[in-house]
Amino acid sequence: MLAALAATAAAAASLAALAAVSAAAATNRWISFRSLAISLAGAAVFFGARFAATRAGRGVVVGGVVLAVIAASVSGLLQAYGWNWPLLADTRAPGGTLGNRNFMAHLTVIGLPLAGWIAARARTRLGALLGVGAMAIMTGAIVLSRSRAAWVGLG
Repeated sequence: MLAALAATAAAAASLAALAAVSAAAATNRWISFRSLAISLAGAAVFFGARFAATRAGRGVVVGGVVLAVIAASVSGLLQAYGWNWPLLADTRAPGGTLGNRNFMAHLTVIGLPLAGWIAARARTRLGALLGVGAMAIMTGAIVLSRSRAAWVGLG
């Protein structure tokens, strides 16, 4: 099993290296570097998924997802309380950086159980407080979003 994974990893790394050499020698730079970016992104997704499958990677991935959801929730909360920024859409406020309050609220409802998992699995009091604080921020963003579907998803 490990040999097959190592061979697959070597093949993915070889594909990325071959794409880099091919892009350097291509006549049309725009198309070649676009192809290189797609190949490198595929390799990054592959190696990221392998890391996420490990015990250490699970916490990193869950923590990163919760941080992203908190960032979207905080931007929605700030917009709900009157913060105006040129990059935020004014059409369906408070949508925060996602542009629509329903998008922000649905993402937050999806990320809420992960914050609960972090709070429940915390080994220290600080970790539990951070998880509960994340849940409070997310719940506030869901309530202030006025998204009925998110309210139903919240329970």
